[in-house]
Formats: sequence, structure tokens, C-alpha cells
Amino acid sequence: MSAQGNYNGLPHPPEIYRRRRIAAVVIVVVVIALLWWIISALSGGGDSSSTATESSVTTTTTKSTKPTSSSRSSESTRPSSESENPDESESEDPDASEEPSVAPDAKDTCDVNDLQIEARTDADSYDPGQMPRFYLIAHNPTKGSCHVDLAKAPMKFEVYNLETNERVWSDVDCNNPAATGALDIGAGQTKNYMLSWSRTTSAPGECSDRVAVPSGSYYLHTLIGDQHSEPTTFNLT
Repeated sequence: MSAQGNYNGLPHPPEIYRRRRIAAVVIVVVVIALLWWIISALSGGGDSSSTATESSVTTTTTKSTKPTSSSRSSESTRPSSESENPDESESEDPDASEEPSVAPDAKDTCDVNDLQIEARTDADSYDPGQMPRFYLIAHNPTKGSCHVDLAKAPMKFEVYNLETNERVWSDVDCNNPAATGALDIGAGQTKNYMLSWSRTTSAPGECSDRVAVPSGSYYLHTLIGDQHSEPTTFNLT
């Protein structure tokens, strides 16, 4: 027993110390590798989340800025504070991604009778006191530039009672036309005009006694010369 106790108190052979050092180094390397893997995993997960979020935002933006095929107006145009003074915005056909598109069999020349006129409202129904916004969209579907003398072919916005078909308002009754001078639209291009209606009646030469239009169903009609749009209906409540 005494000899065994003395043996335990002696220094260990060098091989024991080398093995312990090697084991310690291996443990340190394993710990470092484990920490590096954890940090890499956390960093990689954050990048993946960020990329997915950015992709989602980009998709949403693309969808929100792409106009529908039935719309040719520029929604970024704002109406003036004067209810029947329009704003104009000029743009290429928004249905085309880069350049205005023209049908292969389109005419080589253009005049006012070739223009495609569209009438639009910014809502289907308007609450009391809410001013409707009206749009006139003129599109040139030909291969040639269109030059229109607006003195000979004036631009007009008109509102009719849907039930009686009676005209209740026109922007030219008590104001100058929405645009004057010349209207020039390139091949395949579109020009947009917008104004706000004060919801009052008008008639030629009767501008001092204008009254509020009653609630009901109406339709908007837009024209350039004799070239007119299809009617667009809306309601006043």
C-alpha cells in the first residue's frame, strides 16, 4: 500500500502530458468550429429573410404601378383647385412596356376622326360634397402623328342624366375649353386630361344661377370635335 501511494505521487510519463495537450487542442478546435457554425447559420438565416422580404416588396411595387389594360389615364395627374380647370398629362400608351404599340395594319396618317376617345371617372359613386374627377383620354392608334386644331374640334366634358338623357352640365358652358390651340399626339401615343366637377348645373349663357345637381344616376361623355367616347356611368348620393 505504501509503495502504491508513493507511485501515485510521482510525475506522469511525458506521453501522458502530450496526450492531454492534444486532447485540449482538439477540444478547443471543436469548440471554435461549433461557434463558427452557429454564427454562420444565424447570419445565413438573416440574409435569406432579407432577400425574401425585398423580393416581396419588389413584386408588390410592380403590381401596383402596372396599369390595367382598360385604363389609359395617368393616375398621378392631380386636379386643379379650380373645379373646372383641367390638368393635362402627356404620356405614351401605358399598355405598352417601352414603346407605343401600333397595329401592323394601322393607317399611315391620322386626323381627329381616327382618335380613340375614352371617358373615365375616379369612382363609381360619390358621397354628398365629394367632387367627381373626370378624365378624357385621347389615343392615336395610327402610324402617323396626329395634329388637331382644337379651335375647329373643341374638347368637351359633358354630364347627362341617365334616366332622362338630359344634359345637365358641360365644362364649356361657363368656362373655356379644357384645352386650346393644337393637340399633337404621336403614333401610338396617348394624352390624358382631367378636371373636377363642382356638381352644379350649367347651360350656354346660364352661368349665374347654377344649382346643385340632385342625387341620382348620371353618365359622363367626352368629345374632341365630333369624335366622342362611350358613356361612363356614375352615381351621386
